[in-house]
Amino acid sequence: MYTAKTFAPSVASFPPIDLNAAAPEDFKKISGIGEVLSKRIVAYRKRLGGFVLEEQLDEVYGLKPEVLERLKQRCSLISPANIQKIPLQNASLEELAQLPYLSYYEARRIVAFRTKNGSLSTTELGRIQGFDSLKIKRLTLYLY
Repeated sequence: MYTAKTFAPSVASFPPIDLNAAAPEDFKKISGIGEVLSKRIVAYRKRLGGFVLEEQLDEVYGLKPEVLERLKQRCSLISPANIQKIPLQNASLEELAQLPYLSYYEARRIVAFRTKNGSLSTTELGRIQGFDSLKIKRLTLYLY
């Protein structure tokens, strides 16, 4: 006896969607993602310079947990992100302030800390107030 589940298309039957190359129309193929969310995903990807980690999808505003789960099941990081890492040691305030995950104020605090203490590595960012392990993990995607 066949059940309805037998005939339901599985996630594996669809070709994966490339997170870094997909157009808004591609994301709209996923249940729960319409015009607004699909454009928001692409805009966030552009702001990041591309997704490096699938976890970054969690940061897209407005994605409900069940939609996020479907998105992660259907999407893959096939094309690499277009990120040019910058050196933490001599990056200017303006360069740092352009990075995702950093505000201008936080970039100023990095420069001030670096000026006061000499050298600064990405692992030492935790010595600056407000820089938790998640923020540092994200920043290491853009800094060396």
